[in-house]
Amino acid sequence: MIKAVIFDCDGLMFNTEYYAKQIWHNEAAKYGITLPEDFNVRITGASGPDVIKYIESIPGLKEVRPIISAKRFDLDYWTSMGTDFLNKKGLIELFRYLRDHGFKTAICSSSGTDYLKALLSTVSEPLNYDAMIGGNMVTNGKPDPEIFLKGAECLETDPAECLVLEDSKNGIIAAQRAGMHSCFIKDLIEPDEEMEQAIEFRRDDLSQVIGLIEEMNGDEE
Repeated sequence: MIKAVIFDCDGLMFNTEYYAKQIWHNEAAKYGITLPEDFNVRITGASGPDVIKYIESIPGLKEVRPIISAKRFDLDYWTSMGTDFLNKKGLIELFRYLRDHGFKTAICSSSGTDYLKALLSTVSEPLNYDAMIGGNMVTNGKPDPEIFLKGAECLETDPAECLVLEDSKNGIIAAQRAGMHSCFIKDLIEPDEEMEQAIEFRRDDLSQVIGLIEEMNGDEE
């Protein structure tokens, strides 16, 4: 029985990963730095000391990481995108459904809460949620399950009764380690073998999560 839905943010709620990838690669190129092919897979959905250590292990990137990160999380840049421009398909529809059917909701993202609130401000109507956990509120980033477990705690819901929606390898593995159900909704990441083994459900977009919840809860006739 699903009682709560936990959302990742970048690439799941909002089409931000495409632009973030461009920022990282274009800005790095300005300093003569070529990023590894798996760079975006490694950093997407991750946060904390481990991901910083990885980024700074790339030759030349340690010195310019703060500059690129500042541009990546420039709130004015993201809020200038326009109302609903960044919304992933089914975003508003799913949040309406969860609100109307009494599900608890949390946004658990590796990004900071100020950034998350900036993205939410671009949606044409308020998205009702019960908790928000940003990467600045946890010690260990995904794939560690801490952020999801903290989300479940805030929602006062058993992890086994939570459904995590994710687009990243780090997030899918974190959900599995948290003992939660998970649904992979593809954005930019192509699942590798490890990720394939961790994926429980797949859907094409957020609107299809409604049917998944109804199936899991036995609501369909």
